[in-house]
Amino acid sequence: MNTTSKSLLWLSGIAAGVVAGALIYKNRDKMPKDTKKLNQWLNDVKHTLENTSRKLVDNGSKAIQNGTKVLEKELR
Repeated sequence: MNTTSKSLLWLSGIAAGVVAGALIYKNRDKMPKDTKKLNQWLNDVKHTLENTSRKLVDNGSKAIQNGTKVLEKELR
């Protein structure tokens, strides 16, 4: 993926977020007052993303360490 594609994806993500936020703000009176379930769901998603990102970082660092060990053995 080149830089232009990444930039376009990033900008489209921001635009989608702005549009979603505007729609939510516009229809805030129609939304249910009981947001407990929504907040719980958002917290669950947040924790899942945090755990997933933590695992990705851990696995990535382990892969880098393993790759470094292999390179050191090959260079000897």
